[in-house]
Amino acid sequence: MITPARLRFGVVGDPIAHSLSPALHRAGYDAARVYARYDAVQVPAGGLRAFVADLLPVWRGLSVTAPLKREALELATRVSERAIRAGGANTLVRTDDGWEADNTDLPGAVAAIRERYDGPVRAATILGAGATAASTGLALAELGARTLRLLARDPSRAEATAEVLRRVEGVVVDVLPLESSAVVGEVVVSTVPAAAQTEALVAATRDAAVLFEVVYDPWPTRLAAAAAGGGRRWCPGSTCSCTRRCSSSPCSLVTTGHWTPCVRPVRPRSRLDSLPACTSSPPWPAPSSAPSAGSSSRS
Repeated sequence: MITPARLRFGVVGDPIAHSLSPALHRAGYDAARVYARYDAVQVPAGGLRAFVADLLPVWRGLSVTAPLKREALELATRVSERAIRAGGANTLVRTDDGWEADNTDLPGAVAAIRERYDGPVRAATILGAGATAASTGLALAELGARTLRLLARDPSRAEATAEVLRRVEGVVVDVLPLESSAVVGEVVVSTVPAAAQTEALVAATRDAAVLFEVVYDPWPTRLAAAAAGGGRRWCPGSTCSCTRRCSSSPCSLVTTGHWTPCVRPVRPRSRLDSLPACTSSPPWPAPSSAPSAGSSSRS
């Protein structure tokens, strides 16, 4: 009997060793009995097009993280409307004529915030100004925010993200240096590395009703620890959080090429145990055996 080739999927970015995506996807494949392999591959800025061009047909989809989300948009032959709006893509799916790009960050962020907070969102602050900041900014606008403030480590590099958000009718966007710690609004979204989270910045976020923390390595970050200790609502914006919302995660799209109800994933490995459980998280069983990590080669 001829054994069918194992389908290949992966997450690309730089750095990438910290990513939880392989553990999550492998556990999902195990639960759904999908004969597939998912690996993390380090691809530096400027290298995505060459990497994708070298992939064999057995590779069917990629999750895309920093700093490659805008590059993913540029190489795709088809692009979803929300990826165009966000100016970046976090998911690439192979099609008959190339690659289709989508952005699942936007609906994932909306779901994560609403899971913890049902109050008004009139204004918000985003720490950082990259592609993830653009997606979460659009999510905040969808939730009702009409004032968005970007606090960027280098404000001169924030224009692309600011322009994406200014295209939303009725939304006012301003950009200030991160060190100003000039936080406004009910929601603060952090997309900056843990090393950039100074004590002054932590103190400035304490009046916000909600903290949405994108960073999960190391965990907890200063911002997340302060929010939890202060009794405020906070949302983990990590792959863990967003993949639990299967209708808005890359898991289903990367694997099947279209949106389908996801099988309830098994809980992947102890590496996730230090991350917070969502309020409505299901009682996931322990995982059965998952495929080994294997090589991250493209063959």
